[in-house]
Amino acid sequence: MQLLPPTPQKEGIPLSGKGGWLTVQVLINGQGPFTFALDTGATQTIVSPKLATHLSLSHTAKPIQLQGLLGIETAQPTRLRWVQINQHRTNQLDALILASSLIERMQVDGLIGQDFLNQYRQYWQFGPQNALGMVEQGTLQLSPVKP
Repeated sequence: MQLLPPTPQKEGIPLSGKGGWLTVQVLINGQGPFTFALDTGATQTIVSPKLATHLSLSHTAKPIQLQGLLGIETAQPTRLRWVQINQHRTNQLDALILASSLIERMQVDGLIGQDFLNQYRQYWQFGPQNALGMVEQGTLQLSPVKP
């Protein structure tokens, strides 16, 4: 990951600030766009139960316990046929369906985790901070990591 200085966002994927998080528009299994927060601290992509129902996602394994920002939570593993941000697409992405008050409060459909992001070299550009010190916009440039 490389952080670039604040500059006018002319290139890259547009990001919007929401409650201290940056969000992006995502297509899942050919549907959307849906609003997801980008979470560089999450190992896996997370989908809200509401979106899982909308997408008719099936459970792929028994529920698991995971340690999140709000403590230990129960999540249901699933698999997404494909996830796309702009032209960047990942096929067969394992994800978690998680009922989280954090996701509800943020009013997003889920979180994009490192399982998606680590497939790309990431160039983040942040806009200026607001009075509370939060970034309200930015861009993200992704280029595939070559094997």
